[in-house]
Amino acid sequence: MTKWKYLVFTVFMLCLTALISGCHKSDLVGDWEPMRWQSDLSGDLHKLSVPTSGGTYKLRCTNYTKLRFASITHDKSTVGIGKDAEIIAYHITTKWSDVALENNILTIEVSPNTTGRVRRLVVRVSAGDAFDQIVVTQSK
Repeated sequence: MTKWKYLVFTVFMLCLTALISGCHKSDLVGDWEPMRWQSDLSGDLHKLSVPTSGGTYKLRCTNYTKLRFASITHDKSTVGIGKDAEIIAYHITTKWSDVALENNILTIEVSPNTTGRVRRLVVRVSAGDAFDQIVVTQSK
């Protein structure tokens, strides 16, 4: 009878090993691909440097088709989005910026800077469980 116990234990351990080794990180729920951005701008699209005169900047997410705002931070003040399931914003205006989402196109419009100090805007977006952020720094 001990041979049967040994055989059952061995088969159990082989099945357990196969089960554990069969799980891959890409199989995990919530393991979403990072967002990829495309634009006619040069440099790192996650860190935009804007001149004092301001401007309009368009970025297109190439691997997700429907984006939502997660939050926007401007001058250390955060506007949270989606805390209530009924609140979903696709266009947000701050004191010196206008940010809009249309499907996978993110448009950031920055007003001229007359404050004499550097301004910073952080736009956080999501697509399902994939999150990303664009940091806009405007010179003084």
